[in-house]
Amino acid sequence: MPSIYKTSFSWLTNGKPKDYDTNLNGEERAFVATGEMESVFPMDVYPMQLIKECLIGDIEKMEKLGIYEVSPEDFGLIDYSSSSKIEAQTIIREGLDYLYKETQ
Repeated sequence: MPSIYKTSFSWLTNGKPKDYDTNLNGEERAFVATGEMESVFPMDVYPMQLIKECLIGDIEKMEKLGIYEVSPEDFGLIDYSSSSKIEAQTIIREGLDYLYKETQ
């Protein structure tokens, strides 16, 4: 599995091509704060904090963290590179839907 850190032993292999995917292999993973999301996110927004606020549904904090400036597609690189394999795009989409529903 590719990673921005050398946390897996795939970097020791001889470079044979592999089919990479985002499969969880049947397990949920912890939401670990490592700072890797901020290093790959292309915008001036705190992605981890925004994702956490979307998960709990705190509209005021979501607005302060910039929910109106992002779209779910902005989190695609986080979905791919995060060692937690969090589905950030889905979480942001649900957060935006919740925000829309509550402000109507």
